[in-house]
Amino acid sequence: MATTGAKAGDGALFLFSYEDHLPDEADEEKPVSGPFNIALIDRNVLIYRSFLNWIASLTRKLQLNQTYTVARRAGVLMRAVDTYRRLLEFIEGNRGPKDVAICYDRWTAEEQHRAELLVQLGLPQRDTSLGVVQAYGGGSSFQKTANDASELETDQRWKQMAEDREYQALLTLSAQDRALTNVLERMFPKDREILGRIAANSMFPREVLT
Repeated sequence: MATTGAKAGDGALFLFSYEDHLPDEADEEKPVSGPFNIALIDRNVLIYRSFLNWIASLTRKLQLNQTYTVARRAGVLMRAVDTYRRLLEFIEGNRGPKDVAICYDRWTAEEQHRAELLVQLGLPQRDTSLGVVQAYGGGSSFQKTANDASELETDQRWKQMAEDREYQALLTLSAQDRALTNVLERMFPKDREILGRIAANSMFPREVLT
């Protein structure tokens, strides 16, 4: 990192971006940040989102990949649900002084919350506006024509997927996961309440199987 930093100059900010990974999953044989010395990394930023909106967005994203069968999507999604649960548990009880957790839902909605987190990260508070929708990965899975980020209804994804059968099936399975619902009870109680209603009404008549 010292060599790379020398090329960038003083005051440079290095960001290492990962998906579906927890800080405590790193080991000497498979370091999270490649050859860089982990002791030189100042912060681990853990970004998470309310369960219903998160799984809705991930489901839609995978549905847009036409090479994936329903079974393959389901496998990817259920493994992701387990990683999501472990992330919430890590944030709730195992994170250390270098770990800063950012709830996407609050970050997008609360100016004061953003300010407090920037203080934790040692970054200046600057209003750079939301700006244009970036095209990375094809842009928004829901609103392909949206140009301004203020147009994105990221807190409504679960409602937009409410009648999607794959989404309903994933929620039905997730509602049976006691470890998941226990942590949601503490961190996203509204989502837990909805999963509770799904668990109570998810059985189909036995005659369907005869």
